[in-house]
Order: sequence, then C-alpha cells, then structure tokens
Amino acid sequence: MRHRIVTLISLALVVGGSVGAAIPAMAAVGKSSSPPSGPITIQSPGTLLAHGAAAAVSVKATCPSGDSVFLYNLQLTQKSGPTVVSGNGSASFACTGAPLTVPITIVAPGGGRAFTVGSAFAQATFNECSPFFDCTFGNVGETIQLKK
Repeated sequence: MRHRIVTLISLALVVGGSVGAAIPAMAAVGKSSSPPSGPITIQSPGTLLAHGAAAAVSVKATCPSGDSVFLYNLQLTQKSGPTVVSGNGSASFACTGAPLTVPITIVAPGGGRAFTVGSAFAQATFNECSPFFDCTFGNVGETIQLKK
C-alpha cells in the first residue's frame, strides 16, 4: 500500500513538472502564431461594376520580400433596401517588401440583389507565409464606401 502511494505521488510530480514546463512553451507558440501587425488594409472606396452585379475592392499589402499572402476570403456585406447583399472574393500574391495594391472583384449573389452606392462592411481573412512556411493568420474588417 505504501509503495502504491509513493508511486502515485511520484507520478503526480512528474506530470505536474511536465505541465509546468510546457506552459511557457505554449505561451511562446501563441506569440509566434499571432497575426501580423497590419500587413493588409482594405481600401475605400470600392467601385460598383455592371450596375452593382459586382464590386471592385482593393487591399493594400505591406509584407517582407519573399513572403506570400493568400487572402482566402474578402467578404463584402451591404444592407440594400430590405435585404442584405453579400459576396466573396479571394487573391494570392508574392510580397516585394514595398506596398502593393491588389484589386479583388466580388460578385453579388444574384437573384435580383445587387450592391449599391453607399457604405458596406468588408472583412478579409488571410495567411502570410515566409519562404520557410512559417505562417501567420490575420483578419481585418473595415466599413468602406462603394461608388459608381
């Protein structure tokens, strides 16, 4: 019985020590996985295309030369009369170290719903990866204006 208690206490100390050692490592992983500080900004105004059947929205990207960005969802949402119109676009590009402006076309969902002149909410979700596949995730949202 005494041997069993000593074994359980030893096991608890080993597990506790392992968890205690892992906590700082987990904090370090969280720091390296944090979103990049401002590599993507959504530009306003956007431009209506084909009488609102689509909209052209540009993002400005500033990231280190050699990195690549995959903007896998730029969602544009706008209240238009009694309905909400929402569409998505995507893009990927190589970073040059200098600011880049990347145009993205977002198609309205159809069914008689179209984007109109006025404010809309644009939200971009992206990954930025170094040449060594050290990737960070980011998400940015802005209220923008749509014009003709």
